[in-house]
Amino acid sequence: MNSFKQARIDKQADKALCNLSQGDMSGLSAIYDLYGRLILSVAYIIVGNFTDAEDVLQDVMLLLARYAKRYKAGNSPRAYVMSITRHTAINLIKKRKTELSTDEIGDIPARDGKLASVEVQDLLAQLTEEERQIVTLHIYAGLSHRQVAKMLEISTSAAEKKYQRALKKLKKHYES
Repeated sequence: MNSFKQARIDKQADKALCNLSQGDMSGLSAIYDLYGRLILSVAYIIVGNFTDAEDVLQDVMLLLARYAKRYKAGNSPRAYVMSITRHTAINLIKKRKTELSTDEIGDIPARDGKLASVEVQDLLAQLTEEERQIVTLHIYAGLSHRQVAKMLEISTSAAEKKYQRALKKLKKHYES
């Protein structure tokens, strides 16, 4: 996605979050339209199956409605929503850790001849949890290294280095 389109989407999301914070529930619908697929994709990569990712999406929407007043206009709405998504997904993993089984692994069909999600999951499984989150937030969510670093409470340079190391691991595993 080009940066102009992303900036336009983020501006619409900022307005929707502001509307939502003032009690206008149509803002929630707008956020879903703008970021729903992104939330679902990031959640899927973190939780590892489609059913749980859908649960995360639903929980994120509820949390956005409940805590919209915490959003400050003009901030990065994408980073705000992705932060909530990440925390919600991690909380779900912790909650269901004993319930998860390998037969629950879902699949999202591949598009445009790209790697199938099962292949992507296999590649991402080679990374540590932190590396997987850094790659997911940077590539899929489109967050800057600075935003990822802030979200993970690490330095920007650490986020960049860990991202580069993760990419090297992915490349090595993919080529083997």
